[in-house]
Amino acid sequence: MDHLPAGVTRAGNETNAKVSVPVPKPFKVDLPRHCTWTNEATQLELTTYFDPNKPNLSNDFGINGLQPVIRDTESDVFLLQDGSGNFYQWSSWGGEMWRLEDCTKVQEAVQAIMRDSGILKKAPVWNFSRPERR
Repeated sequence: MDHLPAGVTRAGNETNAKVSVPVPKPFKVDLPRHCTWTNEATQLELTTYFDPNKPNLSNDFGINGLQPVIRDTESDVFLLQDGSGNFYQWSSWGGEMWRLEDCTKVQEAVQAIMRDSGILKKAPVWNFSRPERR
């Protein structure tokens, strides 16, 4: 008889017919005190927009591994990172997704999006198979 680690089941077993994938955990980032940006798990809408077990932003925009880094609680703008290390700006109010062109490190992207005054170099992200509602 095989001995499997606790919580691991054999493929095809009825107990793992629907295996849930964990919701992503927040990144560790340094933020200034008393700012409107946060990376607190309770403020990042993890189960609303990023749960891999239900419709989510990653699937909606066709970007693998998309997860939140920080969120501006006043404007609902998110800084996101994908599984390849690319960074994105997304607004839950407007729905627009932008890929940040010049950021390669988490803390660099955090500082850039927090001080962005319209000069941050970004490109729009479109998923042509995404149904748009007008």
